[in-house]
Amino acid sequence: MPECFDSITFYKNLRVIIYASLLLFSFSYQSYAQSLGDPIVHITFGSGVNQYAGALKPDSGITTYQYVHISPEDDFYTIANSTEGMNPGWVRTTDHTGDPNGYMMIVNASYDPGLFYTRTVNGLCGSTTYQFGAFIKNICIGGILPNVTFEIEALDGTPLLSFGTGDIANNNWKQYASTFKTPASANSVVIKMINNAPGGGGNDLAIDDITFSPYGTTIGIAVDQGVKTYCANTPELITIKTTNMLDKGFSQKLQQLVNGVWVDQGIGGTDPSFTFPSPTVAGYYSYRLVKGDAGSINISKCVVASNQIDILVFPPPVAAFSVAETICQGDTSVFKDLSTESVSTIASRKWDFGDGQTSTEENPSHLYKTPGDKTVTLTVSNQNECTETATKIIHVIPYVNVDFDTSTPDCETRAVTFTDKSVSPEGKIISRVWDYGDSTTETKTDNTPFQHIYAKADYYVVKLTIKTDKGCTTTFSKSIKISPLPVVNFTLPKVCYADLSATFTDSTTIADNNIADFTYLWDFGDPNATANNPNTSTLKNPQHYYGQIRQYQVKLTITSADGCVVSTTKTLQVNGSPIPDFDVIKDQPLCANRDVFFVNNSKATIGNITKLIWYFDTTDLSVQEIDNDPHPGKMYRHTYPQTGRTYTVRLEAFTGDADVCHEVKEQTITVLQPPVISFAPPDSVCLNNGPVQLTSIENTGSAGTVAYTGTGVSGTVFDPVVAGLGTFPITCIYTSVNNCADTLTKNITVKPIPTVDAGPDATILAGGATTLHATATGDSVTYSWYPATGLSNSHIPDPVVSLNDDQKYILTVTNAEGCSVTDSLKVKVLQLPVVPNTFTPNNDGVNDTWVIKYLDTYIDCTVDVFNRYGQKVYTSLGYKIPWNGRFNNAELPVGVYYYIINPRHGRKTLSGYVTIIR
Repeated sequence: MPECFDSITFYKNLRVIIYASLLLFSFSYQSYAQSLGDPIVHITFGSGVNQYAGALKPDSGITTYQYVHISPEDDFYTIANSTEGMNPGWVRTTDHTGDPNGYMMIVNASYDPGLFYTRTVNGLCGSTTYQFGAFIKNICIGGILPNVTFEIEALDGTPLLSFGTGDIANNNWKQYASTFKTPASANSVVIKMINNAPGGGGNDLAIDDITFSPYGTTIGIAVDQGVKTYCANTPELITIKTTNMLDKGFSQKLQQLVNGVWVDQGIGGTDPSFTFPSPTVAGYYSYRLVKGDAGSINISKCVVASNQIDILVFPPPVAAFSVAETICQGDTSVFKDLSTESVSTIASRKWDFGDGQTSTEENPSHLYKTPGDKTVTLTVSNQNECTETATKIIHVIPYVNVDFDTSTPDCETRAVTFTDKSVSPEGKIISRVWDYGDSTTETKTDNTPFQHIYAKADYYVVKLTIKTDKGCTTTFSKSIKISPLPVVNFTLPKVCYADLSATFTDSTTIADNNIADFTYLWDFGDPNATANNPNTSTLKNPQHYYGQIRQYQVKLTITSADGCVVSTTKTLQVNGSPIPDFDVIKDQPLCANRDVFFVNNSKATIGNITKLIWYFDTTDLSVQEIDNDPHPGKMYRHTYPQTGRTYTVRLEAFTGDADVCHEVKEQTITVLQPPVISFAPPDSVCLNNGPVQLTSIENTGSAGTVAYTGTGVSGTVFDPVVAGLGTFPITCIYTSVNNCADTLTKNITVKPIPTVDAGPDATILAGGATTLHATATGDSVTYSWYPATGLSNSHIPDPVVSLNDDQKYILTVTNAEGCSVTDSLKVKVLQLPVVPNTFTPNNDGVNDTWVIKYLDTYIDCTVDVFNRYGQKVYTSLGYKIPWNGRFNNAELPVGVYYYIINPRHGRKTLSGYVTIIR
């Protein structure tokens, strides 16, 4: 077929003729139905992913055109889901629903007008109005316009309906529809399509959704409850009412869409409303009313349907939660919401813990304050307000009644008895953990009384933790006081046979210092005690008379205010008569300036010496030394004045506190005169001061010898270098001819010295300058250069020097200790060389060499001499030996020669000429 924009001007006329065996009923072109029933015929041509579907199926009608699996030419058709890739003069289109997979019939009309499509419809009802319709689209851009006529005929050819599309000018989908009424006895019709336009350039179209449906007066329905959602677990009554009057002689009934099929929900009747419970299974439910002639109400092809009412029934959430079903009182129950929701989300939760407490948290925790069974209910709601509940019973195990007793009194270092009195209302006690409050714990398995010892007095919080076989733990705490023990002590009297009584003095202490409430009990241990001289006493400081010289066991028992009891026992000796005696140690001369040692040899006839009184010079009895704790062999010392003479020493010995039991011994000793010396070495010296001569003076005129000792000492000399840095004790010992000596020790401190490096010797040009770089170490060192001639500053380490003549400098560095060291350097001054322009090398001893004044001081200078031809005739590094006018050991001829002298050391190169004259 030519392109749609062909110049051919003829057109095609397409007609659809519908025949029926019914009488012709009036129709209106493009009529609009008030209400429709389910389509008796609904030809959609199907759908698929392939562009081409194949020829018309038998239930889709019969066509006179031929099917092709490509873009059709004139007198051909195809079934496709798109015109993509077909005739370039066609618009690109899908079926009228826009479904990219939906098929449509694409027709390239024949050149000759005529019938091309037929479809027979059976099973109709008589005296019933129907609507026929089809969607048509002009797919050609320009050219001949399609023109279609639709006709309905009875089986015998009687026309019932005829209407046309007219020229279809635009390229949009459009439905063409009209209605007709069947005769009373008719049940079949024939649908035909006739092409009225010629073929050629144009007349190409697409056809989709051919429908044939019952048609009648409007039937509308509404729900009394309005727009509402329903929950599957809480059915509610739904009332659907018609909004229009029922036609005379008609019936109506309620239908529900089930698996794509409308299913009757009762028999037909004339009731205007229908009430039923909402479904109990979640889902999407659709309802409608159908109406028709009372005799045909049960024939689906003969009824019209109302608008569709959709009811959404939501599933409720599935309420569930987890929690320990048994819990101990005092433990926290942790709830976890396990509720699920299939189509929505959980919107709210409400927990009822069964004890009057609630929560709206997702996963709450709750502490039950009372024991027993608790019914817990979780109510969850989804976003559609559907609710569901879950219930569990939690058993709260009651606390264990924990209690314990302790013995009294409770004293430190003494056993305290604990008795467990705990009772478990539910479950068996399997362990008892005791925390004594002193950083120790212990686990018991039964309630047998036991003991614990506290090391020191204090208040302790004792915790008993009970655990049952139900897994419950209960803790009980009680504070107990552990009282201090008295530290029992007393002073034994010193008693001899002549004393009338012995007095005991209590010195007991206690940590809480509450000694006023002590209770005393003394046991004097005297088997000879009488009623007038009892063996016991309750006084703090009692007295008792002992009638025999012997030992007694005296016991003191003290009870504190808190009932803590402690005893201590001491041995009392009732002594006999004293026997004083002593020795003077004379292993060396007794000198006045030395300690004289005395050894106690005193003893008692029975018992012990209780006191000694020493008088080291009986000429002055006001000076004495008393010893209340003497023992045999104990040594005593005394230093006598410087003057030598004879002394009488007295010793008094006692065997009791009273003076009635004592004796005296005297002995004469001679003490010699010692020497007296003066020794005054220097307090400090510097490490580099050199050896120090040690001297001393004996002040009494006593002949003798002197000796010096100490680090760095050799004979009478102290050498600081040998001793090293630090402070050293130096001892002077003078021994006189009577072997008495005097010793004096003095400290000498050896102080550190700094270090210094004046730096390397320097060389400068006359009138020039350079910087000296001295270095030194030490504490707060100072600098002094000598002489100061030519220096910018003689008291800094790096002065600038400027000279015209050579100079030697001495640098002295002194530290904070006053110790100094020196170093020196030389500054060489280079004078400007004086170059003569002639010399006479004729060996007459006068001016035989080229003497350049001062050049010899430029150690690394260079001298080069050239003849007039540029030949080098002399070269030298340094100029210690002047040039003699020779080259290669031969005399050079008289003439002018040219020199280049590089003195270096900052001097510019000198150049000029020199003349050799002979």
